[in-house]
Amino acid sequence: MSARRIEPIGEAAIVRLLRDGSTIVVAGVGLPLQWIAADDRFAFWKNEVKRRLAEPNADRIDLSVYPANYCYSASMWSCASLGAVIVLEKHH
Repeated sequence: MSARRIEPIGEAAIVRLLRDGSTIVVAGVGLPLQWIAADDRFAFWKNEVKRRLAEPNADRIDLSVYPANYCYSASMWSCASLGAVIVLEKHH
């Protein structure tokens, strides 16, 4: 798969990309990529990610301020076969 990172993104950009049909993938150290099914994207955003989203370009992340002591940093990637992809890096 050919893809390139475009930029870090925050809540407003994620909502816009979801409305435009973008795919979500979660990247965790040592784990395979977790592709979120199209039908589950909005629920995953609302129930899992929204309250755990770190600020874009944060110099430091304090995990203790997030539920269950983990969070996500988000970036937009461009993929030749999928278009815009929301990549969530899981920090724990």
